[in-house]
Amino acid sequence: TEKLCGQQLSRDAYLKRCSERSDAPVKQSHLKMATSAVPFWRHVGNRGGEDFSMNENQRLSKKQAKKNKMEQAKKHLCPSVARGETCMRTESCRYGHDLKAFLEEKEKDLPGQCPFGSNGRICPHGWTCRFASTHKGVVVDLQEAQPDKLFSLDGVSGTEWWMNDGSIPDHTIDVGGSGVVILSSLNHLDKELQTKLRKRCYDFTQSDRILESLGIKNSMVKKSNQSKKRNDTDIGPANSPHKMQKSAQEGCHDVGHKKSRDGTRKIFDARGKTFLAPLTTVGNLPFRRLCKSLGADITCGEMAMATNLLQGQTSEWALLRRHPDEDCFGVQICGAFPDSMTRCAQMIEDNCDVDFVDINCGCPIDLVVNKGAGSACLKRPQYLEQIVKGVSSVLSKPVTVKMRRGYHEGQDVAHTLIPKLSEWGASAVTLHGRTREQRYSKPADWNYIKYCAREAAQTSPRIQVVGNGDIFSWQDHVDALQSEDVASDVVTTYVARGALVKPWIFTEIKEKRDWDISASERLDIVKRFVKNGLEHWGSDSRGVENCRRFLLEWLSFAHRYVPSGLLEVLPQKSNWRPASFVGRSDLETLLGSPDPRDWIMLSEMFLGKTPKNFTFTPKHKAKAYASPLQGKKMAELS
Repeated sequence: TEKLCGQQLSRDAYLKRCSERSDAPVKQSHLKMATSAVPFWRHVGNRGGEDFSMNENQRLSKKQAKKNKMEQAKKHLCPSVARGETCMRTESCRYGHDLKAFLEEKEKDLPGQCPFGSNGRICPHGWTCRFASTHKGVVVDLQEAQPDKLFSLDGVSGTEWWMNDGSIPDHTIDVGGSGVVILSSLNHLDKELQTKLRKRCYDFTQSDRILESLGIKNSMVKKSNQSKKRNDTDIGPANSPHKMQKSAQEGCHDVGHKKSRDGTRKIFDARGKTFLAPLTTVGNLPFRRLCKSLGADITCGEMAMATNLLQGQTSEWALLRRHPDEDCFGVQICGAFPDSMTRCAQMIEDNCDVDFVDINCGCPIDLVVNKGAGSACLKRPQYLEQIVKGVSSVLSKPVTVKMRRGYHEGQDVAHTLIPKLSEWGASAVTLHGRTREQRYSKPADWNYIKYCAREAAQTSPRIQVVGNGDIFSWQDHVDALQSEDVASDVVTTYVARGALVKPWIFTEIKEKRDWDISASERLDIVKRFVKNGLEHWGSDSRGVENCRRFLLEWLSFAHRYVPSGLLEVLPQKSNWRPASFVGRSDLETLLGSPDPRDWIMLSEMFLGKTPKNFTFTPKHKAKAYASPLQGKKMAELS
């Protein structure tokens, strides 16, 4: 114990110091001094001395980066050739066509069965698949897939602070197919729809008529008319396979309607259900599937910008994708103007399978706010009114609104807007207990959320309030639904960062218990994410590296979890700063490492060695930990 944490304090003194510093109260016997020796896995393989913090493309101009991208594309095999077909664009195709040369340079296959090619099915990735050696009818000799040796335990001294218990897998783990038929995701953007959107020839008559009936200025009609004049052919949606639209007369409803096209009330009922919040970058489809398997009832896609969707951007449409396992799924759209938001809602109504549409009025990012979207809508209530009315009028699905307490600190406006949202057509509102200026610092104000929920309960028709902020345990969830030992009017909670750090929080909420999950169980959860990722992004080299990148983004959050068995006080709070600790096994220590090199090593356990010159920098950095001064003030108040 002295070697790990030096001189020990009494338990009360230690807890007081942790409270003042906002540190996680890890048991002193598991604390690790900053001067401790590095773990053995840093001395083996290619992990030592590498710098993963800088991306080479960040030093290049856009022109040079684009040139490098084109050169890289030539190293990839043409998809047609990979499937054994003849490429119809041999001269203009930017990909390579030499199958023999590609196979000589191809990275070694991963162990296990192809997730797409089992049960006699044909893998869509062909020769580029990292499991191609298992494909049926392979006629070219491929190197037999063998697990990569990550490191060797031979000769490693057992005198350092790690346990050297052999719990860390020393080879690549099989995450291949299980033989179960893979269900295709929904809400794809096909070429025909993309062409209509890019040429501005999609028929938005229905939404335009609704905007006109609401007296809302529509600046997009002129742009559409100019585009139609430039096109000789009419490629409107009349002949589209997405023809799901009604006539403009059928789609035009009264202001603030809350009924679907068959005349029934649009209902969004989240009471008693667990709700996974939209999470930028990390809330992708594989992660949502993982949370769904761990107890999440309602899921929502990542925030998508309405203007990008209307332009037919493939990357933005990918945020609308839905897996069949998501039985209650919504999409979140963000925009600054009612005309583009209403048109976007019509497009989603016509071409997507969703259960609700969420309007984002809470995003604090400067890039979004400076365009008048996200949290900026709280300063423009007249625009917010027009957006909600337009979107709810064109949709047959419920409309929800995500918002914050207010924009400026000390100027709360949510309690004045929520009763009006019900009149404008919203069925529910998700309220984050912080202002835009707070971002994610300082604790969320749950007293204010409960006050707004009481006010919303008096509206007619009643609008449901979902609380958001600092939900990190099942106790936080229960406290949010109670007010002075009486059930509050908050119907459920919105779990965001808590799900990133520990996706099993939904199981804890449903079973009302602190799950002291083992390191091997956590590693199995990582394996399930990788399996979902390969099915979603593909099993070729590009899909594997996409899966690796999103896995690393998630691990940049997941490492902040401190095992329940190592804490002096339960439950863990979201604003606690995780301390460097020694786990109950080497694997538990590795999973809690804040070093990106260790996250990369975890990815190699499932996806093989990283490519040459691989770099990774997390997109998101924690800004939610309380400062020592804030922690001292909170300790004095308690």
